[in-house]
Amino acid sequence: MYYLGIDHHKRYSQVAVVDEKGKVRINSSVVNEKASFESLKRILKGPCKAVIEAGRKWGMMYDLLEELDIEVTVAHPLKTRAIAEAKIKLDSIDACTLAHLLRADLIPPVHVPAKEIREQKNLLRHRLLPPTRVLFLPPSGVEEKSITGVSFLLVIGG
Repeated sequence: MYYLGIDHHKRYSQVAVVDEKGKVRINSSVVNEKASFESLKRILKGPCKAVIEAGRKWGMMYDLLEELDIEVTVAHPLKTRAIAEAKIKLDSIDACTLAHLLRADLIPPVHVPAKEIREQKNLLRHRLLPPTRVLFLPPSGVEEKSITGVSFLLVIGG
């Protein structure tokens, strides 16, 4: 059995792989693509368990690992004291700590809703966010106006 501690980010993840005896086999940066994690699983040639911290984009990483038949635990970031209270914060150390905590069965998990529920929540979240407005301003001039407390930019000239 291999234990994967994954400190995930938007484009890449720091992955630490620990075996059953606690020896760190791999600790490197991996691109957040299915092919990268498939090749990692092929290299390991054995059953894997992974842990990721709950954060902004944990759902995408969770789904990716689940598709590869890797058992995933989502850790509560504030209750994972070994990382939350660490004096040195490095991705490689965090990933390694997560892997060791998973191996020792010391991960405080969070509830993971079904994929359909998560998709509905994301859709609702997307609908509730105010629309992002991008305004192209020509080099002429800009004047700021306020009507009933709502600020907007008025383009003058053209």
